[in-house]
Amino acid sequence: SGIIGAALNNGEGVAGLAPQVLIDPRKVLNSVNNGTVANIAQAIRDAADEGAKIINLSLTTDQPSSVLESAVNYAVGKGILLVGAAGNSLPPIPDPVQWPAAYPGVVAVAATDRSDQRASYSNTGDVDLAAPGGLSSQLIHSTWPAGVNCPTVGPNYCTGFGTSMSAAFVSGAAALVWGTRPELSLVQIKNLLLETAR
Repeated sequence: SGIIGAALNNGEGVAGLAPQVLIDPRKVLNSVNNGTVANIAQAIRDAADEGAKIINLSLTTDQPSSVLESAVNYAVGKGILLVGAAGNSLPPIPDPVQWPAAYPGVVAVAATDRSDQRASYSNTGDVDLAAPGGLSSQLIHSTWPAGVNCPTVGPNYCTGFGTSMSAAFVSGAAALVWGTRPELSLVQIKNLLLETAR
């Protein structure tokens, strides 16, 4: 959420790519990042029904699911852009894109490092875009849940790396473009992202 929409010019922390965006958070994972596909699918449907324009999916599962695919298709049918993390596999041979990013209706985002090269942990294969994901030696700084102390930074902010950060950067860029050109369709926004990326 911080990468996408942290407040701008408040003299604190970081600024998001689209600081005027309205964030509609949907909690589907517990405190150790575990959850169910059913909860993810329900959150996608709920966000779609509440009028979301972009759904950021900074999470992965290593198995396809008809329940999750159906929710993705439901959201795409409503003209919503879904952006998903490709996954963080172990080197030397990165795995194919994980789900839900592997579904055709989701923009699959891989991670790059500070030199604009593929991050060593990032899944590869049928990805659509790549965006900054950082490395263990090049951590990305962002907002952090209130009341949860970050050992490397402190309250309210923390550092991390992964394709979850990469997906958030693409979601933020999409929100910035769509906020500027609200008349554009899902397909037009998706094509703008794909065709103008370096």
